Amino acid sequence: MILMHLAVKFICLFLIIVFEILAEKISFWKSIELVKKNNPILVAKRYDLDLAKADVTTASLYPNPMFNKQILMQARPDTGNSGNPFALPSGGGSPNYLDGKYRQDWFQVTQVFPVAGQYQLGIQLAKKNLQLSRDNLLEFERNTLYLVQSKWIDAWYFEEKSKTLEIGRKYLEELIKTNKLRYKNQVITKTELDRTKILFELYSIEINLQRQYSENSLNSLRYLYGISTNVELEEKEFFINEDLTRELSQWIEFGLSKRSDVLVAKSLKESSGANLKLQESNAYPRPDAGLIYNPQNNDPYVGTFLTIPIAVNNRNQGNIQKAKADVLQSSKELEAKENLVVTEIQNSYREFIVLRDNLEKYEKIVQDANEIREIVQYSYLKGGTSVVDYLEVQRNWFQTQIGLIEASVQYRRGYLQLLYLSGRIHDK
Repeated sequence: MILMHLAVKFICLFLIIVFEILAEKISFWKSIELVKKNNPILVAKRYDLDLAKADVTTASLYPNPMFNKQILMQARPDTGNSGNPFALPSGGGSPNYLDGKYRQDWFQVTQVFPVAGQYQLGIQLAKKNLQLSRDNLLEFERNTLYLVQSKWIDAWYFEEKSKTLEIGRKYLEELIKTNKLRYKNQVITKTELDRTKILFELYSIEINLQRQYSENSLNSLRYLYGISTNVELEEKEFFINEDLTRELSQWIEFGLSKRSDVLVAKSLKESSGANLKLQESNAYPRPDAGLIYNPQNNDPYVGTFLTIPIAVNNRNQGNIQKAKADVLQSSKELEAKENLVVTEIQNSYREFIVLRDNLEKYEKIVQDANEIREIVQYSYLKGGTSVVDYLEVQRNWFQTQIGLIEASVQYRRGYLQLLYLSGRIHDK
């Protein structure tokens, strides 16, 4: 039984070591690379480009020629008995309709010819729509990256909070050992000892909860990364030093030139313009012309075929009117989008500066809280203060530690927001 128990422990320890080895360490920027490469939703979305490329292929195909074959057979063949259509032909028998004498054949080949640049403008519109699909995919990628990177920060927050709780619980564990001795020596009451134990248990409960949050977040990230190995966060290279020194004008310049929804608006405007030119060219009717070969009762005839719609009622007025409205609408949408980008980046940049200052202040507060706790702890061990004061200092220390973590998270979210709003989130 003992050997079996040892074997189980060995296997569990071995599996833990294996999982740790197989766990993939993923930094903030490596996370972006994985999402671009493996995210299952993004991978499926990329097929939109194939659909748009197929439209370019379709637009590049010239109209097929039309072949027309007609056969007319003489309903009243010459029977040699004028005035009696039902009489048999001279010499008896029935009419031979395979004989060209009693039949007319019609062979016609025609081709529709695009005019006024309709063919070239159709290809141009398809290519503009292909670029629009690329920009739409880029915008989908931008939003997906923001979602995943937000979850990366969430997972980092849960891990950091768990670590802080673990440090606090270790301090309380040592305090419980000390208080047990002091209670045994009747220096403190049982109530004071129990209060320490209660705070220790509260920390333990919170640690279990934060660990579960962390595990769930890492499991979600594994799906979003499209990988099968365990995920382990790596904090290195979170901030790019150049970004931390950029001016507001630089972030705005990035946003107006790189942000994908701005690119979508620009492509939509260009596509609308190309569509207007195509619809205006479609006001001109397309001729249908060809050749005819028409043997009639063994006498061959040749000729030409030409059909041109008479543009009296329909000159594509409705589609032209709609295309003009699309051009005006897309121009206004682009203008509104650019103004929105400037406003959003201005607000986000100013918030980022405040969050950076808050983090610096919290770092100073935490430093002071650490010193205070050490002083009170020393005083408590020397009998200079009560356990109530010590536990109150412990709670304050924990609150400042959590405040520092939350300030760090907010600062990172502010940075992520700037990357997202400026479009720089694609750069890695």
